[in-house]
Amino acid sequence: MKGFAYRRVKNDIRDAADLADLLRMGRLPEAWIAPPQVRELRELVRYRAKLVALRSGLKSQVHAVPAKAGVPIPASDLFGIDGRARLKQTAPAGPYAQRVASLLKLIDGLDAEETLFNGRIAERLRDHTGYRAIQQLPASPPQSRSRSRSHPDDAAARSTPVHRRRYGHCSR
Repeated sequence: MKGFAYRRVKNDIRDAADLADLLRMGRLPEAWIAPPQVRELRELVRYRAKLVALRSGLKSQVHAVPAKAGVPIPASDLFGIDGRARLKQTAPAGPYAQRVASLLKLIDGLDAEETLFNGRIAERLRDHTGYRAIQQLPASPPQSRSRSRSHPDDAAARSTPVHRRRYGHCSR
């Protein structure tokens, strides 16, 4: 429709006439519509991504509740067996405990749904060579992945007096 940008009158009737003219001249570009299998796979992957995003938000809330109550929990993974045990031992009482319990139930439900969708996606892609190749890559533990994002000198930089002062790690 770039060729019709010069028109002063733009309305549905003129647009329809111009589209009909393009069609008659064989100049109407075709749109590619993915086959049903591809559209269905995309829908599964999109929904799985939504589930993961929801779960991440809930996990952030779980981390925030003890911090809000002034109860630090020194665990990198609050959602593993050890982390949940620590969370249970040190969880604040009252509405904070109720909120954490509710959030953990929701996280467990989302974990189950994600597992279900992972299986459905894997089933559809089991014959896809690219998917199989990615599945063969060794998985790294979460600790080493997070460490690999930072530069080795970052730890030294964080231990400088300026950094400690800036972020409240030492008194002035």
